[in-house]
Amino acid sequence: MQLSANKNIMVGILLAEKALLKSPYVKRYVPRLSMRVFIVVFAAMISSFAHSNSELDAENEGEAVGIIYGYFKKVDVIKFMCERKAPEKGALLSEAIDKWKTRNSSVVANLTDGLDRTPIDMREQLFEMAKQVSRNKIILFNKMSQSEKENTCASLAEHLNSDSYKNEYPIAYKLMSE
Repeated sequence: MQLSANKNIMVGILLAEKALLKSPYVKRYVPRLSMRVFIVVFAAMISSFAHSNSELDAENEGEAVGIIYGYFKKVDVIKFMCERKAPEKGALLSEAIDKWKTRNSSVVANLTDGLDRTPIDMREQLFEMAKQVSRNKIILFNKMSQSEKENTCASLAEHLNSDSYKNEYPIAYKLMSE
């Protein structure tokens, strides 16, 4: 049972990252050779976790925890960068995040509970992966022009205010809001 739950959380993280790659909030760039090597090695390391899902949404609670956690980390990193690089838009984004968390308090509480039920070693692995992904997001954000940074911050604020997350991950959202 524990291995299945751990696998589901890791699959959830992978699904969240896959969704991020398709996100309009991330500037596309051509990775350097060293980044390509990292991506190939990283994909080889985690391929055993990602073999069964072709959809971007959760199939169970473990995957939902991973997807929601990945989404929260994405939002936190972009908020952090917006507050430093585009302060006006950062304030707008902070307000949108606070409102989103208030409207979705059960999702936030269930995420915390889900992470608490995750074995410590898997949770540490999850947090380490999130750190690596966050570093990459920061690098991508720093490569944007100032107007792209401001647009990214404003777009994410609008995205949070519209609750379109429910449409992107309907099953994950439903599982985490129960």
